[in-house]
Amino acid sequence: MSLKPPEEHLGHLVLRENKPIRLARIPVNGDSWQDSVILHPRYVQGGVDHEIFIARVYRRGRTLDLFLDEPVVVDGAEYGILNFKGVGAKADRPLVIQPDDWWHKLSGGWVPRKIGDKYERVWGAVRKGEARQEFPAKLFHRYDIYHAPHLALNEIPKEVTRYIKRSVHGTERHNLVQLVRGLQTNIRCGDYELLTPEQEETVDISRIAKEDANLINTQFALARKGKMLRFIGQLAENRYIDGRYTDAENIYSGELKWWDAVHFLDDVATHFARNNNSYDRRWKYYEELEKETKLPFLSIDKPWNSSRKLLMEELTRVTEGKYGWYYI
Repeated sequence: MSLKPPEEHLGHLVLRENKPIRLARIPVNGDSWQDSVILHPRYVQGGVDHEIFIARVYRRGRTLDLFLDEPVVVDGAEYGILNFKGVGAKADRPLVIQPDDWWHKLSGGWVPRKIGDKYERVWGAVRKGEARQEFPAKLFHRYDIYHAPHLALNEIPKEVTRYIKRSVHGTERHNLVQLVRGLQTNIRCGDYELLTPEQEETVDISRIAKEDANLINTQFALARKGKMLRFIGQLAENRYIDGRYTDAENIYSGELKWWDAVHFLDDVATHFARNNNSYDRRWKYYEELEKETKLPFLSIDKPWNSSRKLLMEELTRVTEGKYGWYYI
């Protein structure tokens, strides 16, 4: 997969592949793009209503970003990208769906799914039960976490899933679906090094600082009740440069565990600054963060490297020392 440098699409920076690829669209809940399933043409045989199209897209994991000529509007905001989750992943062939096995990168081959993936996901696809849990994005809504809106949950036709199973000699049976989300930018914070200094200047750090402050304040509010939030994986890989989070399956709430809560707070308070190359913009970010959280980040030398003690002290204060005090 070859990439051009970040470019603009409908006024937002995006990543897009150099070469167009051939895809199949299956309308399942209507004729619009967001009411359709998108798959590699190898999985769509005769007898299934579909169309073949060619487009420049962006593929990441088991998702595919389709760039719209006309944006969709959700709650007054325009989204020029539809993100389809469950289109297949890259292994020995592009956009592969494998119900039984998991691609083992070290050996360069397939292994039983239960051995290869501790979450027992289907390679390249999304199962209906998992999608039904993720689609409502309950924690995102409950704690007002800025996120990519979920637009549709489309079931892959049974005859297609049966053909996928036959084509790989699969034994497991799954109901497969695709989750469709709206995006303005598809550049994640982990891709920050791809931006030019001029493109970095277009990133709204005040907005990001406001959203980060909301998460930090939420974590402290939960800690007072003995609760906490936690992200699975790297926070920078679960977030776009406009501040929106993705993959609701990767955030959960539970009983407060001291070091997990500290890690969450530290990750939120430092991940943007660590990924930003501009010293001045880092300081501007912490000015905004200090304003919103009332915590003295600017009293720390290089807070993106040493804010953990400040956050630990505040966590101890709001929990009245019930969970102990630890030194770094």
